[in-house]
Amino acid sequence: MSDTHQPVTNSVQINGRPATYLLVIKQAAASTITVVDEVKARLPGIMAVAPKGLKIALTFDQSVFVKAALWDVLQEAVNRGDAGSNNGAALRGARRAAC
Repeated sequence: MSDTHQPVTNSVQINGRPATYLLVIKQAAASTITVVDEVKARLPGIMAVAPKGLKIALTFDQSVFVKAALWDVLQEAVNRGDAGSNNGAALRGARRAAC
C-alpha cells in the first residue's frame, strides 16, 4: 500500500497562477443563448456562497458567435425581402432582442 497521487496530465493557469476550469456543455436540444444566459444569471448566487477571494471569469462565450450568425441571417432575409415592407423595423427589434 502506498499513499500517492496521480501524475498531473493537464493543468490550467490564468495569468501564470494555477486555476480551475469548468466547461459547461449544453444538451443537443438546448439553446446556446439560453444556456449562456442562465449560467450568467446564476453567477451572483454562486459568488454569494463561494469562499472569500474566489474569482470567476468567463473565458469563452459561444453565444456571441450564435447571436452574430442569427443577426447575419436576419440581415440577409431583410435584404432579400420586399423592399416596400416594414422589414427594417422588424430587424431592428430582432437585433435588440438578440443582444
